[in-house]
Amino acid sequence: MSLFKNFRLPVFVTDDMPRKLTALFFACLIWYFVNQHVSEVETFKNVKVDVSPGSSSQVIVSNFKPEITVSIRGPRKVLNTLESKDIQVTVNITEKLRPGMNELRVKELDIKLPTGLSVENLATKTINVDIDNIEEKEVNVRLRYNNRLSSRFKLRQEPKAEPDRVVIKGPSRRLRNIGYVDTNAIFIDSSRKSDFRITTKINVPEGVQVNYDNVTAYVELEEKLIEKNLPVQQVYPLYTGVAIAANQNIQAVGNAFAFVSGSPEAIAKLSPEKDVKLFIEIVDRKTGEFKVHFWCKDPEIRLVNVTPSTITLK
Repeated sequence: MSLFKNFRLPVFVTDDMPRKLTALFFACLIWYFVNQHVSEVETFKNVKVDVSPGSSSQVIVSNFKPEITVSIRGPRKVLNTLESKDIQVTVNITEKLRPGMNELRVKELDIKLPTGLSVENLATKTINVDIDNIEEKEVNVRLRYNNRLSSRFKLRQEPKAEPDRVVIKGPSRRLRNIGYVDTNAIFIDSSRKSDFRITTKINVPEGVQVNYDNVTAYVELEEKLIEKNLPVQQVYPLYTGVAIAANQNIQAVGNAFAFVSGSPEAIAKLSPEKDVKLFIEIVDRKTGEFKVHFWCKDPEIRLVNVTPSTITLK
């Protein structure tokens, strides 16, 4: 303590101390100002511009954002860290423009910069923007499907989508080339044996909206049939309206052949001699023309026609 007790600053330091301290303060302040605020200019190219339509009924359809070149003034320290992507430029359309290519003016007020920077020169004063009107259009829904039914079944008709028409919305030039929309393919597998319905998604083209995201697919099936001519066989009478003697010998009243249809399996195992009968029904003993009837042991076998279709008793 005794060492510093007798220590005194030189007179040239202590003389007029308040003024010297004030001068030192302003010297530091000026140094800081010069270091931070003495500005330089740098040019930035390929600065992207965001364009905002003037109404919801219009849309920007350009594939790429327009770009401008702009010179920025500011401290070198800030400019060194600035990139083109850090410069925000937004041009707001305040009026409804005609569809097609339009020229828009870029103003300094459209450019947003970090604090301490300003626009020195706007080299690109206009940009070209492709604009289109938003419209609606009703189109058909085309149902896509993958048919893997077994050999026993087939489609009764083309599968249907419900709804089969939808409303699409988008740029008018985009809608002009769209005549229908597709769905995701539905799979009709070999285990299916009856009608069914299933929900599937609509494939929406890029840049287009649709009023329904999904549709219901209705699929109707039927058994696949083949047809066959059976051999000629005898036709017997069937007495249903009169009594006959127990020992009466029932004889054939004619010949005919049947044309039938059925599944491939049923037709393959059909034995005409054992499984098929042709007959006429006699309610009384009157003579006349009688229709030839068909009977088959297998209910899957269906009659197409009989030739001759009638037999006359005299």
